[in-house]
Amino acid sequence: MGIGYVIEHYIAFFKKEQHEKAYKCYVTDALRIITENTAKANGGRYLQARYAEMIEPIKEEKRTAEEVITDIKEKLRRL
Repeated sequence: MGIGYVIEHYIAFFKKEQHEKAYKCYVTDALRIITENTAKANGGRYLQARYAEMIEPIKEEKRTAEEVITDIKEKLRRL
């Protein structure tokens, strides 16, 4: 069992994990849309957030516009 085996195993594990995440997001999005439509038709409430956003929240940008521009320029210089 060399490094090649470990890398192949990790890649297979990563692909399987990504496939499972994609499936869960697809199913939960479909169910959320169904419940949203049903709730709207009957005047009820429904869950606003997506499953994908719950398991991996979108990080709020805390840098200023100037800091973002400077960061991008630095990264481009390194290319």
